Parts: sequence; structure tokens; C-alpha cells
Amino acid sequence: MKHMPFNEVEVTVDAVMNCWMALERDWQSVLVGAIIVVLVGGLELPIPW
Repeated sequence: MKHMPFNEVEVTVDAVMNCWMALERDWQSVLVGAIIVVLVGGLELPIPW
């Protein structure tokens, strides 16, 4: 079985962590957008544009 050098393992872990943090940001954005849509629709707030 071939072992990866420690440096490559570290790079892989960093890549996975960066990907996970990006997904968390995406889901937070989706959640905030959904809350805004529900509040605007539920309270019939006018959108000033």
C-alpha cells in the first residue's frame, strides 16, 4: 500500500475544509434568502424597487 507524503495529506485536508466551508456559506445564504421570502410573503411587505 502506497502512503501519501505528509505534505500531500495536509493539502488534501485543506482542500476538503475549504470545500466544506464554502458549502456552509452557500447553505447559510439559501437559509437567509428563504427567511426573507417567507417574511415578505407572509407579512405582505412591499419590496421597494
